[in-house]
Amino acid sequence: YGVAEELTGAVAQVLPALEARVEALRLTAPVSRYYGGLRFDGAESVSRERRWAAFAAARVLLPRFELTAGPRAATLACHLVPGDDLDTVLAALDALRMPVSARLPLRAQQSDLLPPRLRSRTDTPDAQGWATRIGSALDGFEAKRFEKVVLARRAALSFSAPMEPLSLLERLEAATPGCYHFAFRFED
Repeated sequence: YGVAEELTGAVAQVLPALEARVEALRLTAPVSRYYGGLRFDGAESVSRERRWAAFAAARVLLPRFELTAGPRAATLACHLVPGDDLDTVLAALDALRMPVSARLPLRAQQSDLLPPRLRSRTDTPDAQGWATRIGSALDGFEAKRFEKVVLARRAALSFSAPMEPLSLLERLEAATPGCYHFAFRFED
């Protein structure tokens, strides 16, 4: 909940800063972590779709508050970084005391127990395009042009009603146990 620190920009700038901070966390706060991601291709000249324009080549953040739950215990961490205004942090802590229903749009009604119905799915590339990409990748391996390939596609889903992000995350956790799950809600 909230952001204590955000690192964003070129991969070559963010990675060294992130590595130093992660090493410090290992010693002082081993349950704490930065969340975010890097583009597969860190080259700054890579053109991006408009929908991703708000995301830099690298963007990671340390949450202000982080709840880590295990099978027998849970830890709530409040991350403080140099330059923090104590009054702002205390106000954010006070906001956590509000009823959950006032802060987060969690499922609260019986009608929310059933997920919205899937109306349509559009994959880009389509099945033929995907097969072509796989063939090209295999040809590249055979010709020794590639050592590793990351193939990706976009699946656009349309539902009968809006999908509540935290409900979707909860279902994803149930379907993929043993994985880390997190969600971002950026203001921009």
